[in-house]
Amino acid sequence: MISSIYKLGNNTYKISFFQKICKSKIGDVFLYHTNNIGYINNIFVDLEKQRKGYGSKMLNEVEKYLSNSYNINTYRILAWHQRNRKNASLHKFYYKNGYKKEFDSKNEIETIYDDEYNKFDMIQLIKKIHI
Repeated sequence: MISSIYKLGNNTYKISFFQKICKSKIGDVFLYHTNNIGYINNIFVDLEKQRKGYGSKMLNEVEKYLSNSYNINTYRILAWHQRNRKNASLHKFYYKNGYKKEFDSKNEIETIYDDEYNKFDMIQLIKKIHI
């Protein structure tokens, strides 16, 4: 399912996904790895392909790629959370794919954007697999 891998910098990649038959774009994943941990920065799924399982397939392919290519067995995701909106579907997506919130307060990321209308936090999620 991985169509192309672009190296953006030292251990930093963009992985693109396209459908094989019609060559339409499914989405992109931006990631990097260091110290045997894969960090998934962003997952973008084409709007017309959302809620059809493509995001989970992309995430699974990226995990396999990092595991097979770099012997990585721990993955971290920083998920945006807007306080005045429920972002339950995004969190449900990560939980469904085996990620769990880290509850250690030193790993919590505080509010990164705050104005009179919006407050954004990031929640750190982790997934460990056994190779």
